[in-house]
Amino acid sequence: MMKPSKRYGNPKRKEVSHPPRRENAIPRKTPDRPAEENTTFPSEQPTDSSLCFPPAEANNQNTKMNGKMEDKKMESTIMNETVIETPAITKKEESAPAQRSLLKFIILSILTLGIYPIVFYTGIGKELNRKLTPFDNRNTLNYCLIFFLLTPLTAGIASLVWFHHMSERIGAELLRRGYEKGFGSKTFWVWGVLGALILVGPLVYVSKLCKAMNTLAGDRANA
Repeated sequence: MMKPSKRYGNPKRKEVSHPPRRENAIPRKTPDRPAEENTTFPSEQPTDSSLCFPPAEANNQNTKMNGKMEDKKMESTIMNETVIETPAITKKEESAPAQRSLLKFIILSILTLGIYPIVFYTGIGKELNRKLTPFDNRNTLNYCLIFFLLTPLTAGIASLVWFHHMSERIGAELLRRGYEKGFGSKTFWVWGVLGALILVGPLVYVSKLCKAMNTLAGDRANA
């Protein structure tokens, strides 16, 4: 029989010596783990007011919140429903109306060598169209067109027709606003045409025309 080799044989186990156990040894204590804190983020905290306040206070808090919300809704609805309409005020309406006078007409006519009367009557025609056309549906031609074009072609007849219709239109508007008829087409023919025989007649007509236009310009209540 073959003998087992010493290399692959079963070696003898060495005995391990342990230190002697102490009888009065204090057992080790494992450190206690700290209790997990119940941390909650603000977004995870309860929002119910009943958890933060007693029942009576929670009810009062809810009623106050509901009352504030209703007040805000009422204010928003009132602001949406109420529309304050303010009339559009232009600079022309705010400024005082231009006062026409016979003295101003005479002085400026002399200083401008007869050019101011053209500007004067042109302004009257534009003002009549702006203020009276919505009521009488009539239109007064521009006096420059009458003076420079139609008057030479018609030998002065176009100017007479223009003054006649302009004076009649002013008189009709004064009657519509409740004034006595102190100006009209008759005023033009009497003072503007026949009054030229006494030289001062056209000036009387211009004076009456200025007063009539100042009355219309100053009467904003019926405009």
